[in-house]
Amino acid sequence: MSAVPASASSPINVVKHAGARRVAVDVRLESGGLRLTVTDDGRGVGGEWGAGYGIVGMRERAALALGRLEIAPLPHGGTRVTLELPPGGEIAMLRRDGP
Repeated sequence: MSAVPASASSPINVVKHAGARRVAVDVRLESGGLRLTVTDDGRGVGGEWGAGYGIVGMRERAALALGRLEIAPLPHGGTRVTLELPPGGEIAMLRRDGP
């Protein structure tokens, strides 16, 4: 499923960059598709955070699957990464990449 490659960088980024003590992963299958949320209590995002190759790759993989990736700081520190994929989004990605 495309949610795995599109979101795999998020926990890796937490370990490498956030200095977080806690990470939560929530996966929900809803009528509108799949929603995956990763939150942490680390340093949060700021400055040039959207320019890193990991985040760029996550955005590209989400777009290939007709999905949406949102990255936002939390009010008391930390970051929330939300990936939303529509039903059939992973099939659209496979058709673009080939079998």
